[in-house]
Amino acid sequence: MNNQEILEFLNRDQIKNIIIINQINKGSKFKSFKYKNSMMFRFEKSKEDSFRVHFSCSNELELTELMKNLTPDDKYFACVERWIVPYISKDKKENFNEACHKFYLPNHIKIEEPTTKVQTIKIEDAEIVNDRWHYKDDSSLDYIKTRIREGVTGAVYDDGKIIAWCITHSDGSLGSMFVEEEYRKKNYASSITSYMVTELRKEKKIPFLFVVEGNDKSLHLSRKFGFEEVGKVNWCSFE
Repeated sequence: MNNQEILEFLNRDQIKNIIIINQINKGSKFKSFKYKNSMMFRFEKSKEDSFRVHFSCSNELELTELMKNLTPDDKYFACVERWIVPYISKDKKENFNEACHKFYLPNHIKIEEPTTKVQTIKIEDAEIVNDRWHYKDDSSLDYIKTRIREGVTGAVYDDGKIIAWCITHSDGSLGSMFVEEEYRKKNYASSITSYMVTELRKEKKIPFLFVVEGNDKSLHLSRKFGFEEVGKVNWCSFE
C-alpha cells in the first residue's frame, strides 16, 4: 500500500487513528503491516517520538496476526487501546505504562473567546516550560524548543513573565498545560484552551488530547469545553 491508500484506510476512523495520520502527514518514516481490516505501524525513532509502534486494530484474531511482525526491538507502544495491552505485555517486564482518557473536540462545538490575553510561548521561556514538565529528562528541553518553534502553543504573561501555558505535542495533541501556583483559579487554563482550539481549527486540525487517569482537574476542564471521550489508551514500554 502506498501512503495515499494507507491514509484512505486510516481515515475511515479518523479519530481513532488520528496520531498515526498525523505522523504520516508530517513525513515520519515507517513500515506498515496489514491483515484484513487491521494495521500495525513501526515508525523510525526520532528525537521527538520514542514510542514507535502503533496499532489500528479491529479484533483479537487480526491483532494476533499483526503481532507476528513484532521484533525484539519493538519495545515502545503508543496510544494502545486498552484491550490490546494484555496481548503486547504478555511475558514481558514492564518499564512504563501510563493509562489515559482520549478526548477530541467535535467541530460543531463552539468555543468562547479567551477572557484574558493569550499569546504564543516565547522561545526564551522553553527552560521554564521544561522545568515544570512532569516528563522532564536530559533530552526534553530540545523537544520543548521544537514544539515551541513548530507547534501551536498558548501562554499567559504577567509583566513579561510566563505564568501559564500549553503546547501541542509532536503527535498533534494538546498537552503539558501548566499554571504557576500563585496564578491558579483565574481561568487562565480555560483561556489558553480556547485560544489553542481556535488556532488549531484555523489550520483545519482536530483538537484532541489525552488526560492521565486520576487527573480530575484536567478531566473536568476537558468535559467543560465539550471534548468528547472516545476511548481509554495506554503508552507502554518494555525491557
